Amino acid sequence: MARDVARLGPRFHAEGLRFTKYEALRRAYDQVLAEACDVLEVDHLLTVLPPGPDRDLERERVERLLRGTGMVAPA
Repeated sequence: MARDVARLGPRFHAEGLRFTKYEALRRAYDQVLAEACDVLEVDHLLTVLPPGPDRDLERERVERLLRGTGMVAPA
């Protein structure tokens, strides 16, 4: 799981992605972040919020929390 987070995170945050690629990476990255949260018993709303600004903020919050566990590499 940590390997998936490390692999997907930088690809998701890369600039210049076409929408289809971005959307596929967003879905995969949000899913793996949600799974990591579930395993580490970290509350999250990634599977509840619709795509948009609120989910983007939630993703950033989750990344900060998981960064503290070593699951997400520093930005």
